[in-house]
Amino acid sequence: GHRVPLARRPRPRLVPVVSAPKVDGRLDEWPALPYVCPSPAQGPATDDAPRQAKWKGPDDTAVRFAVARARAGDLSAAIEVTADSIRTVPGVDAWDQDGVAFGVDARPVAQWETSTQGRGVYLFASPGETLADTIVWGTQWVPSGVEVACVKTPKGYAFEARIPGKHLSAEGGPAWEALRVYVSNYDFDEGEPAPGRGHTGTYINWMPAWDKDERLPGSGAFVRK
Repeated sequence: GHRVPLARRPRPRLVPVVSAPKVDGRLDEWPALPYVCPSPAQGPATDDAPRQAKWKGPDDTAVRFAVARARAGDLSAAIEVTADSIRTVPGVDAWDQDGVAFGVDARPVAQWETSTQGRGVYLFASPGETLADTIVWGTQWVPSGVEVACVKTPKGYAFEARIPGKHLSAEGGPAWEALRVYVSNYDFDEGEPAPGRGHTGTYINWMPAWDKDERLPGSGAFVRK
């Protein structure tokens, strides 16, 4: 069959759970957050280098996350952001303030490197003071049944999401066997332009963006367990 070289081996396996954790911004249901975004060096584009240079280390911003699947094929995600400062304003676009992106590419493996279009879900959210205050970008493009929470914590903020399996498998087709995950933190610090004044933050990516020259073939791959 078709093989795509993977950026990381072995391929992580999605831990199955009996029931998906409740999407409420509380991460105590997650036993561990094993995956770490080490630095913004793996940025989405070379022209972002000046912005990435503003990252001062994990004391500035650190990101950990986990993914799991329920028996029905639903995908759950948890992202913990620790930051020395958080800048969010209700009513301001999520792209103009602190937030995190979580993307899933659920097309067949053979199609991963051929196009940026296809089955999948992309979420971007900024934290609110409470669950009800979660700021979600592009709600009109969020598929039905997808749940998102992004809530401030004493040390930063927490993101959770649940994506129904029906959005990750072709209609009437077999359940997905492998998928790619994209995680990125968008960080603002004190002294930078206020939220709503344009894209001036720093990207901290787990893997380079799939549609950029720096992308790694098959990066962020997980297989069913």
